[in-house]
Amino acid sequence: STTTRIRPTTLLLTDVAIDRPIPYLRTCFSYPLTSSSRFISIDDKDLSPAKFSSLPVITSPPTKRFRPQTLTLAPKNLSVPVLSTTVSPSISSSSFYFIDSSTLADKLKENVQIIIFDCGSPFRYSENRVCNSNLLRVSDRISRKRLKTNSSKHSIIDEKQLNECDSIILYDDHTDNFQELSAGLKCAYAEIQRCLTTKHTPIFILKCSFNQFFSLYPDLCESYVSSKNESSLSSTPISPNFDLQHYPMTHIIDGLFIGSESNARNLEELSSTQIRHIVNVTSHVPAYHSDQFNYYHISADDTQKQNLLNHFDQAYKFIHKAIENNEKVLVHCVAGISRSPAIVISFLMRYAQMNMKDAYEFVKKKRPIVSPNINFMGQLLQYETKLREQNICI
Repeated sequence: STTTRIRPTTLLLTDVAIDRPIPYLRTCFSYPLTSSSRFISIDDKDLSPAKFSSLPVITSPPTKRFRPQTLTLAPKNLSVPVLSTTVSPSISSSSFYFIDSSTLADKLKENVQIIIFDCGSPFRYSENRVCNSNLLRVSDRISRKRLKTNSSKHSIIDEKQLNECDSIILYDDHTDNFQELSAGLKCAYAEIQRCLTTKHTPIFILKCSFNQFFSLYPDLCESYVSSKNESSLSSTPISPNFDLQHYPMTHIIDGLFIGSESNARNLEELSSTQIRHIVNVTSHVPAYHSDQFNYYHISADDTQKQNLLNHFDQAYKFIHKAIENNEKVLVHCVAGISRSPAIVISFLMRYAQMNMKDAYEFVKKKRPIVSPNINFMGQLLQYETKLREQNICI
């Protein structure tokens, strides 16, 4: 039989009651027209299509513009107070001067009450400096930071003397003009000016470098003069029968000495030299007078298999900390020929940014018996490569 398709009747919303309930679509866009409540009633008997209408169109009121109030200006004949700003104090040009070489020479010859600070390299200062000058450690970034954070501990600045003297002189290794002053000079100038609390003492900066002043007035400069128990035998020929283990303790740079076991044992010599720190580079020599000195021990033998390279950085930190605190260090092994010179050479390579050859020749000139074994020399070359990679060694 054929199936007859029946077209569905059209569904119309009507007020006529029907057998089945008509589902209502309730949304937030419709609400009961007759309901006084804010919410839609859930009773289906009260709801019918005729009782719903769409939401009214809500229009916002026009924006009301307010005219700004007129500001009343004061008459011209009345004085209006003006806010003033206080400028923070900076480096005053009235207390800052340059001084040429001849004027400084005259002041030194006349014995004027002046204080001179050498702001250059401690390495150079240990060799040559202006007479009666004081080393102010500001040549490297770490020293400058220490001076700013704790000047009483890391500098030799005496505030009382600064406020009582007639003038203060600063110089370094490369002074040309104020615009090109080194960071060390600027740091020293700011720190000294901070210390001038009771008197505006003029601060002079030498126009030329120390080397230029030294070439003009060598008689007004001084070099380190070794005492009898510190002097090396650079000017004295070494006898074949000379006991190398009793070679005199040698001054290398300001605050740093190379010696032997006999020097470390000699308490009187250590006290007269004002040594407070000792680096023992041996495997069997005891730490003499350990209750009176600050020791750093490197257990090492003078052999071709001994590794000193791994100790260079820690030894540098120990020595550098002592020197920065204006204290003295003795580095010794048994005879002061191989192990301790290798440690000192590595220190100079980093401290003075020298290559291995220059550092070795410098120490050799100070202490002619120096002769690190071939193994240590190779490790010093490796250390030079490491420093070059860190842009430390020249």
